[in-house]
Amino acid sequence: MNGVEASSTAMRSWRSDAGLATQRCGLFGVLVRMGKFLPEALEAAEGRPDAVIDAFADLPGLIDTLIDTGA
Repeated sequence: MNGVEASSTAMRSWRSDAGLATQRCGLFGVLVRMGKFLPEALEAAEGRPDAVIDAFADLPGLIDTLIDTGA
């Protein structure tokens, strides 16, 4: 991945299954409640994303929080 560690990489998706696949690869999974997001799909999922945000515009704030907390 161009010298970037998987654990330092995030992927956002509106599909809970894509986010969980991301986590299995060692990336930070961010679910965005927009687009074709279905709350019942999240509730039925086998796991939970690392973070859930309401809009893509919330991603910079999430990143700032992760940096500030050392997550």
